[in-house]
Amino acid sequence: MLRASIYRYAERALLNKGIKKIQLGGDIGHLLCGVPLDQREGVAFAEKFGFKRVVESVDFTKTVTEPLSLPEKNNVQFVLLEKEEQQQLIDFMAQSFPGRWTFEAHDYFAHGGTGRDYVVVKWEGKIVGFCRINDEHSALKGPNYNWAEQFERLGGIGPLGVNEDYRKYGLGRAVIEAAEYYLQQRGKETFFIDWTDLIAFYEKLGYTIWKDYGIFVKQVE
Repeated sequence: MLRASIYRYAERALLNKGIKKIQLGGDIGHLLCGVPLDQREGVAFAEKFGFKRVVESVDFTKTVTEPLSLPEKNNVQFVLLEKEEQQQLIDFMAQSFPGRWTFEAHDYFAHGGTGRDYVVVKWEGKIVGFCRINDEHSALKGPNYNWAEQFERLGGIGPLGVNEDYRKYGLGRAVIEAAEYYLQQRGKETFFIDWTDLIAFYEKLGYTIWKDYGIFVKQVE
């Protein structure tokens, strides 16, 4: 079978480079969020070659037609990042979320991003959280906007995060509500969150599963 031969060739190439773990899904560009769990042939293929599912991740959608408003919390603002606040966001990301999300923020600004695609949580003027949003005018569209042609008036949400010192105040839920508000102000009524394993959390916020994936891992010698 051709695809089996291709896989074996790819695995040998990785082994020759000293790779000890191979993962299907979860790449940085979300080209492959995981193996779709409703595609039994794909799951069987992964299992045949010794892969085991380690994470279930899903894409969520939510449609809202009633008017939304910004959440209200004492000492907190939920605002779109201003262009001159770029370094503040980068510093926050490097401190709170070093790695992928910091890289993505740098990449966003390198592609001409102005800040309009970052909702930031400000606690007494200090950035303590963020949520990325995407629409057709985003300078660098996130992967949650890849499905826009299949929906009417779609806006993407995520990634998002709150500094660990501020997570007991409900700011994670609130920044999602703020993201929904700002996207609605841009004419969006369907919100899309891709590749997350926080299934119960988003279901409480009214999101429903659109696609279901598994991330598969294989340890190799």
